[in-house]
Amino acid sequence: MPKPTKLNETFSELGFSWYMVDTGVPHLVTIIDDLEQFNLDICSQMRYKYNANVNFAKVENGTLQVRTYERGVENETQACGTGMTACFLRAFELGLVESSTEVYPTSQEQLILSKDEKGLYFKGKVTKEYTK
Repeated sequence: MPKPTKLNETFSELGFSWYMVDTGVPHLVTIIDDLEQFNLDICSQMRYKYNANVNFAKVENGTLQVRTYERGVENETQACGTGMTACFLRAFELGLVESSTEVYPTSQEQLILSKDEKGLYFKGKVTKEYTK
């Protein structure tokens, strides 16, 4: 994964605490207790105001659950590698996850994100989804 760039300090808006980081593309991240709080209207507002993908993440039993609203798609996607990375970095910075953590996007595929002094690493199953 590319070296992330922190774009701002944490700020509050629309009832959530947000953190912005660029992991290849800009991502807004909020860590919440209930992923049912994921709201397409809030995501759309934040996406257009900050021109960023919007991620809601929950830490549970040492793993990270992530839901992502992506620019261009203008809706929730099944998974977003740079979004999961942004959520992992925020949760790690807050001390909520270990340096190697299972991450589950909306698709519920198990992915592993890890961090060491050399960089960030992303591991998961690869499947062919489309043939032209």
